Amino acid sequence: MFLSILTLNNYDPTVWDGLTVPDGMDKEILTDYICMECSDLALVYPDLDIMKKAITNWSTMEQPIWQKLYDTTQLEYNPLWNVDATITEDNSGDNENENTGNADNTESKKGFNDASDWADHTKNAANSKNKNNGKWSEKRSIRRTGNIGVTSSQSLVKEQREVAIFNIYQTIADSFKKRFCLMVY
Repeated sequence: MFLSILTLNNYDPTVWDGLTVPDGMDKEILTDYICMECSDLALVYPDLDIMKKAITNWSTMEQPIWQKLYDTTQLEYNPLWNVDATITEDNSGDNENENTGNADNTESKKGFNDASDWADHTKNAANSKNKNNGKWSEKRSIRRTGNIGVTSSQSLVKEQREVAIFNIYQTIADSFKKRFCLMVY
């Protein structure tokens, strides 16, 4: 007997009750998409009760993977930077002189093949204060951002395009198809 997930869903939509999706995803969009993608394929388990249990178990096991994949689609970053780091140092020691000082230093760089203006590459900010029996402390924060030159901007744009076409709904639907559908047409 040929029974697809679309047919089972039309008969009893509670087949999806045990399906869990990552926080931020729409369960209804996912179930509709799975029904569309797998409508012409027979189910491995054509029984409603077995399929409910199987979907619940499958989604529970896959949930950590799906959540991590979904989280990567929500990251904010500059796609043309291959470096974005901040290093913070906290130093202290003894000194017989008492003084206070601040220093800022910005280093700008330009790529050998880049005709645009100079861009900030590294910014150093240091604050030091000497007080209390010659004790001193220094906090230093260094932020490094941009393209360090090992990868061209064009390559980074190409990689960003690959990231942009990733579809978590398609990935989960493919997993469903592989796990629950007979791949015989």
